[in-house]
Amino acid sequence: MSLKGTLRAIRRWFGGGEAPNHAPAQPKEPEVPPPEMETSGRQERIADKQDQPPSTRPSKSGGQAMASAAPSEGRTQFDERSARGPRQEIVIGLDFGTAFTKVVLGEIRAHYAVPFGSYAMRDNPYLLPSGITVVGERGECVLGEHVGSGTWCGDLKMPIITRTMNPDAKAKAAAFLALVFRYARDWFLATHERTYSGKHIVWLVNVGLPTDSYDDKELTGLYQQLAGAAWTVSVMPGPVSLARVRDYLETIAIQHDRLPLAIRDRLLAPDMFACFPEFAVQLSGYVRSPRRQPDLHALIDIGAGTVDVTTFNVHHNADEDDLYPVMDQKVIAAGVNFLVRSRLERCGKPGGWRPSPLENIPDDRTFARKLRTSQKALRVADRKVLDHIGDTLREVLKYTKEHRYPLSRHWETGVPTFLVGGGALLQSYRDRIQRFESLRPPFLIRTLDLDTPEDLIAPNAPKSSYNRLSVAYGLSFSPDDIGEIRLKSDTEDDPSVARAAGNLGDRFVGQEQM
Repeated sequence: MSLKGTLRAIRRWFGGGEAPNHAPAQPKEPEVPPPEMETSGRQERIADKQDQPPSTRPSKSGGQAMASAAPSEGRTQFDERSARGPRQEIVIGLDFGTAFTKVVLGEIRAHYAVPFGSYAMRDNPYLLPSGITVVGERGECVLGEHVGSGTWCGDLKMPIITRTMNPDAKAKAAAFLALVFRYARDWFLATHERTYSGKHIVWLVNVGLPTDSYDDKELTGLYQQLAGAAWTVSVMPGPVSLARVRDYLETIAIQHDRLPLAIRDRLLAPDMFACFPEFAVQLSGYVRSPRRQPDLHALIDIGAGTVDVTTFNVHHNADEDDLYPVMDQKVIAAGVNFLVRSRLERCGKPGGWRPSPLENIPDDRTFARKLRTSQKALRVADRKVLDHIGDTLREVLKYTKEHRYPLSRHWETGVPTFLVGGGALLQSYRDRIQRFESLRPPFLIRTLDLDTPEDLIAPNAPKSSYNRLSVAYGLSFSPDDIGEIRLKSDTEDDPSVARAAGNLGDRFVGQEQM
């Protein structure tokens, strides 16, 4: 269908584009305490009052692109005939990952992890494989891998990481995000109506970026374009298809005034989309907890594709808001996919066992048994990837000491260092990084894990899985509450500081000592 045909169909679905003149529904009393109520200085936690917890109540549509063209598809409100109810801000925290995507919906009192049901990883309902199945000539897209029907398209984020994004890759990524937005809204509207009935939902979207990408205006703009295109396609009735996504990306962006009023009311202004570096939002629970420490910190985020190593300060600005100046950061291609690839290349056999993308990577003993090899052989296969991480962490710590913050009190006691991401659960990664706990300053660190926040509602989440939800959780706060991130590029090296720090060349720990 052409762009003009799409617009005609939308007008037909909505009766010419004018919203019916219905009297506003009478708002119901909210079933949760008003936002200003607090208990012992902490925000009151919402309890969902429905018979089933949110994680076990299925979305009515499952979030899939459907063949029907009912106007209710793509809805954003409990009752779209009335926009006069009290406004309720809901923030969509979107962690678009290389292997898995996570979503947390947040408001001031509670943060709901979105379960993806049968589409999710087998032992964690909150991890959605980052891929779509494309069906038919027009490229209708659905979540999940459908055996024998359509073409599975994974690795949707890799073109962003490798800077090889082309129009086809962009359309597939936007289609996936459109289905994620539609699913998340469907789930919320189906499971929380009794809690928020009568409210007019004001949606905001926060997207996480690797730390170095946050300093790249072109890449930040690409993320915002993908999110904006995805949202627009997600609120239109009818299937999500590559043809429709391409129409929007190419032409429809300048023709919003031709859309029916009912559709225009569902759109979000550009300033409703925001991007934040993942390291800062991952600390949302930590900086709000009694464990918070001021001064220098490090964070190592081990994902499927990349490892993000960042040093930063934790303190307050003049307005008493959280302030995170980035001291140094490096993002390297050393994530779990590269570790697994190295093991399979060195130890695997043609046609032999391969780990499932829908399951956690087995521990080393199980991995070695399945490959019919030894754990010693795995360690040899891992060496190049793990040494790359060790070298990168040393470089970041060295630069931070010499040029950024030579007088931090944490150099002598060990820089508090958070290990997060799916790879942080693998013992091989933890063993390699924890070697730094026995080194001399400035390479001495103290590894920490993130505690699960009390206001995160994620029933049936596996134990120790919060580090995989921490980005989406942090992104589910209002942009005004996330804090100020001061880019590395906004702070010049101070020559006098570098001289005072001295030359650390003779104190650099070589590979042979580690």
